[in-house]
Amino acid sequence: MRIVIRSGPKIVLLPSLLIIYISSSLFAQDSLQHFLTQGGLKLSIREYAAARTQYQNALRFDSLNVEAIRNLGVIASALGDQEQALVYLQKAYKMQPNDPQLSNNIGAILSEQKKSGEAIGYYEAAVRLDSTKSLYLTNLGIEYLRAGRPQQALGVLKRAQPIDTANPIIYFNMGNAFAAQQMYDSAEYYYERSKAYGGEAPDLFYFLGVVKRNLGKMDGAEEAFKGAVKRNPSYKEALQSLGLLYIRQTKYAEAAKEFEKVVKLDSTFMPGVISLGATYALINRSKEADAILAKLMKADSSLGYRMLTLIQQERVRLPKAK
Repeated sequence: MRIVIRSGPKIVLLPSLLIIYISSSLFAQDSLQHFLTQGGLKLSIREYAAARTQYQNALRFDSLNVEAIRNLGVIASALGDQEQALVYLQKAYKMQPNDPQLSNNIGAILSEQKKSGEAIGYYEAAVRLDSTKSLYLTNLGIEYLRAGRPQQALGVLKRAQPIDTANPIIYFNMGNAFAAQQMYDSAEYYYERSKAYGGEAPDLFYFLGVVKRNLGKMDGAEEAFKGAVKRNPSYKEALQSLGLLYIRQTKYAEAAKEFEKVVKLDSTFMPGVISLGATYALINRSKEADAILAKLMKADSSLGYRMLTLIQQERVRLPKAK
């Protein structure tokens, strides 16, 4: 979730004589300001339940206070109620349509709900209102990628990069945009830049491994896949890719260990099951290989034949192995 938190203004103290002469109206004004300020303070330290109470109290004095409504949306989102968050934020948006933070925050919720087309509209509005914020540009770029529009993504990410030159998220998504266009040299360059600026996401290392493998850099691919698994031991796609890499190197015992981890994580993941059965056959663990083949044939004979084909392909290659 990529939502911006905005706190309330500071309390303004008024002369005591004014309190005497216009006490009733000023009490309401002071109370509203008090609740907005307290709400902002609680929100800034992520005490969401307390902040929500303060903003709800503020609405008792001004039911159309846009600051309270907007931040109640932020709080609802932080507490996991995205539907309620959207109600608050869209209500605030109708009152304040030229606020780029509101557009960004609505876009973030719609993105999480996988409503990419609608999210793009709000992110584009945020960028039109303020093109100097790398956050808005980056969010728009990421959403373009999700919508399968890598060239447009690259365009806005290139605008974000000079504004926030050390942001690993920007470089990571630039790498994704190039990878989506099969421009692997450029993708590798930007993934490495993301790493250099502190990128630690398992996906970064996995995708780097994929592009290195596509570039024929097997040692680098192995290191990258291991980096993904180190950061997320349950990353079955990275484990599977590592196992397949070992198969290409005819390191069947090492491959089997990776596929065992995959199947332990997800016994219904057929690529892992097929690969495990094949590598068991290739290292002469015939009983286990036969058991897996029987299960595959019973479930779907095409899966069993895929396992047999993999075994045959590798046995043809074995005489050529060093």
